[in-house]
Amino acid sequence: MAAAQDATHPARKKAGYRKIQKTCELARIDGFSHAWIDTCCIDKSSSAELSEAINSMFQWYQSAKICYAYLADLISEQNELEHALPKCRWFTRGWCLQELIAPREILFYDSAWRLCGRKTDSDIRSLISRVTTIHEGVLVDPA
Repeated sequence: MAAAQDATHPARKKAGYRKIQKTCELARIDGFSHAWIDTCCIDKSSSAELSEAINSMFQWYQSAKICYAYLADLISEQNELEHALPKCRWFTRGWCLQELIAPREILFYDSAWRLCGRKTDSDIRSLISRVTTIHEGVLVDPA
């Protein structure tokens, strides 16, 4: 029996399980039949697979219809976003640059899986630009 159907399955206790579950739920709501999730799609113990993944990720993100960014350490209300977002660990990850530039749309979710902004929102884009020093124009169109 799959973990999704078995409430006692050990996979449900893993740190990334809820992220996988919520991402799939959001993808279904948005009309997608599948989702790619970095939590479980890259074998980081294999240097060859990790290297291939890093080299391919820009294209994967660029081809995505929507990217969901789960900010596990973002505990914020909309009016506090300007102060809370810059402190998120997500912005310190090695491939965050590709995740920010390549996709046309990113939906940012806080620790409670509340939508707190979209890359296409000018105020969020401006904030991301200040946090990362990526020019806003590159966030709009990386070409």
